[in-house]
Amino acid sequence: MSRPRLFDRLDSAARVTQISSPAGSGKTFLVRSWLSASGLTDSTAWAAVPGGEQDPQQFWISVLDALKDTAIGAKLVRPLTGAPDLDGWSAVSRLLEDLSALADPLWLVLDDVHQLGSAQAQAQLELLVMRAPADLRILLLTRKDLRLGLHRLRPAGDLTEIRDAELRFTVHEARALFGAAGAPLPEAALVTLVQRTEGWAVGLRLAALALTGHPDPVRFAAEFSGSERTVAEYLLAEVLERQPEPARRLLLRTSVCERVNGELADLLSGGSGGERILQDLEEAGAFVVALDARRSWFRYHQLFADLLQLELRRSEPAGLAELHGTAARWFAPRGYPVEAVRHAQAAQHWTLAARLLADHFPGLVLDGQGGTAHELLAQFPAEVAAADPELAAAHAALVDVVVPRQEQPGKRGLPGPGRSFPPKAALPEPLTESETRVLRYLPTNLPAPEIANELTLSVNTVRTHIRHLYEKLAAHSRTGAVEQARALGLLAPSARQL
Repeated sequence: MSRPRLFDRLDSAARVTQISSPAGSGKTFLVRSWLSASGLTDSTAWAAVPGGEQDPQQFWISVLDALKDTAIGAKLVRPLTGAPDLDGWSAVSRLLEDLSALADPLWLVLDDVHQLGSAQAQAQLELLVMRAPADLRILLLTRKDLRLGLHRLRPAGDLTEIRDAELRFTVHEARALFGAAGAPLPEAALVTLVQRTEGWAVGLRLAALALTGHPDPVRFAAEFSGSERTVAEYLLAEVLERQPEPARRLLLRTSVCERVNGELADLLSGGSGGERILQDLEEAGAFVVALDARRSWFRYHQLFADLLQLELRRSEPAGLAELHGTAARWFAPRGYPVEAVRHAQAAQHWTLAARLLADHFPGLVLDGQGGTAHELLAQFPAEVAAADPELAAAHAALVDVVVPRQEQPGKRGLPGPGRSFPPKAALPEPLTESETRVLRYLPTNLPAPEIANELTLSVNTVRTHIRHLYEKLAAHSRTGAVEQARALGLLAPSARQL
């Protein structure tokens, strides 16, 4: 199908273009469809690197053969055949000599470049990329970046990079895809499917095939996951089964977590070097996504996570509770109580989950996460919640804080819908400089641990400042504190107040 926004990027591309993204992202079909739409097929040489290619001589023979198959290349490129004294360096030098007379644009597409396993062949390819004439346009299609010195091309504007984020299908493109496949979807179901697949081309294509003739396409879209047979087969063959055993074990055992770092990965997998493995997997386009600039926290593509969890249930069904319990005990002391409680609940360690929630629910409320705490309470079996006095007390306190109520004698209630706190002439006690700094973060969605990280403070210090802010602003929630601070002119008004 035509993808005009990406065709425009290729139309204006620099001398060298690298398209780097995971398996099934549509790299090959994008370039083929663009070449066809642009009328460039006859002036394009296409060479695909076979799996695990280690022979530089064979690689360059295939490249030169592809160039000779074009009308332009046939006039310039001398034939090359395998010979004992032929090496890749000689082949590249001769090719550069042949192409020095190039007067018309010629495109060279190297597909599956990540399969080029020979370091020598990679160094020879780097020589070609750096010294090729301006009229040789090179497109490198790969699942991961290779060490080809491409960074040297950026300052001169000689490099165009198209990555996974750009290749993901938009809702508009997905609508066209499903329409062409004869499986149109209602808009809400289409949006759900794009979100579930994260715009992954193969995921959407397989969904479209499975949807054809399906009796309930809306339900199918809502339930579509990486455990669907065709998706699971693809991800197994193209991603999971290609990983060495330590990486496979890490992926499977950490799939119980929504996010993971190196320390947690080592704990759950029983191995070492987890952070390096996760970074390598991300660089290899193995559906691992870095969540921060330091590349210390990672998550898995939703469909890949579904597959990993399916494989984990098949291979280690008796170990799931232990993994969740380990994760709960790791998250709790590091300032991540919500994740800790959810893992304890997933393990059905109800006593542990109850202790964690009872210990942390005041902090959750102070962080403006009273609703989340209420949601966690609702996940306890009724008999567990009823039998635990601390859970009952936590529930009563949360209802008092989260649920709007009428003002009572001696108490101040939260404002109901459409109400706001009346402005005061002055605070009963001025804010300290540190409290003012914390106050500026309250309108954001950042929890206390992340505010602490931003301000280089401890989590306990930030929570203490938040508690003092609530007291000085006579507020019972984060939203109430922000509204009161805005009414007093301590924060800028929200956009809807302007």
